[in-house]
Amino acid sequence: MKKVEMSTKINVNGSKVQTVQEFAARRLEEVASYGSAQFVIVGDDAYLGNNSSGEAAYFAHAVRLGDVIAYGWAPLYLIEFEIVNSETEDGNDACDWSVVSRYEEDGTIEVE
Repeated sequence: MKKVEMSTKINVNGSKVQTVQEFAARRLEEVASYGSAQFVIVGDDAYLGNNSSGEAAYFAHAVRLGDVIAYGWAPLYLIEFEIVNSETEDGNDACDWSVVSRYEEDGTIEVE
């Protein structure tokens, strides 16, 4: 699976942000949820891969709402989306993009 390098930076309109909520609000992205945990995708769009069970799934890197940005760094997560429509050829219709099926911490990301 693809990893985001530690040197990856998020530039939020040239302003510093203090919380992931503030970052997400400035990005104006949709939120995906896993129970009460909410995530906003950062970087590239979701990509197709195989999960730990060998099943096809979509993956993306995200920040979690509620996390605190400490000294310009925020926790980074790898989130997984289950394919619910395997008949489609359009990746946009393959998953329920509002529901995360699994997530794991995957390092940190710098926020400028």
